[in-house]
Amino acid sequence: MKNLGVFFCASLMALAGSAAFSQEDFPVLPIEMFGCNYQSGQNLGDLDSPSETFNEWADGEGITDLTSLTLSPHFFSPDLPYDVIGMDIWENGAALGEGVASIASDPSSVSEFNEVVDCPAHGLYALVGVKPPEEGLVDGGLFEFSDCTVRRNRSADEGIGAVAAIGDLMAPWNVGDAHGVLFPVAGETPDADYTFKWVTYYPSAQAFGTVFDEYASGAVQTAGSIIDPVMECDISRMYDVTVMREAEAAE
Repeated sequence: MKNLGVFFCASLMALAGSAAFSQEDFPVLPIEMFGCNYQSGQNLGDLDSPSETFNEWADGEGITDLTSLTLSPHFFSPDLPYDVIGMDIWENGAALGEGVASIASDPSSVSEFNEVVDCPAHGLYALVGVKPPEEGLVDGGLFEFSDCTVRRNRSADEGIGAVAAIGDLMAPWNVGDAHGVLFPVAGETPDADYTFKWVTYYPSAQAFGTVFDEYASGAVQTAGSIIDPVMECDISRMYDVTVMREAEAAE
């Protein structure tokens, strides 16, 4: 893991110099992820009040480049460590730095969250966007995560290319899917040995159902021929999306 920051930077440099992929095709966004468990008697609805308090504070501070989501497990096992995941998506590193500094200078802006959840995990990831959502993120959408490790004779940019190819495969299905990969930057467990997290977004459960039927009808073989030579990915975890704050659209 100590070498991953170097590996991550080298991968982005390879992408930037690639004839097939440009930085415009693969924007890189900093993402904070919080692994949280509910305090006794609390649930997802109890996060509304702290979120409203934070949003009012953030509006007053002029923080316009933050999208905040809560992710609740949809398909899960008893081994899943967290009740809910908080995801903060920043426009760039400068926005991340300024926002984190503002919050640190006024801890009361987030103190109400501590009454609802305890968050023992806080990680920073670099999101490489591969296929953007068609109309932004919406309540009721689904996020699918899978940890992927590129094979010994392959590279991270080839893994990203495989994710892009799956996005192309799904395009005719018209389900509004989006894809990206998350490189761990800080806060991951010391024994983590994956290359990146592959994140797929579905705007609705119906969209995911359509994808299931397409794969069951034979597309799984095509997908396997794209993914298997390049990388190995573990079993997916899926989460329901609740949008708590949206960044202002760029003009």
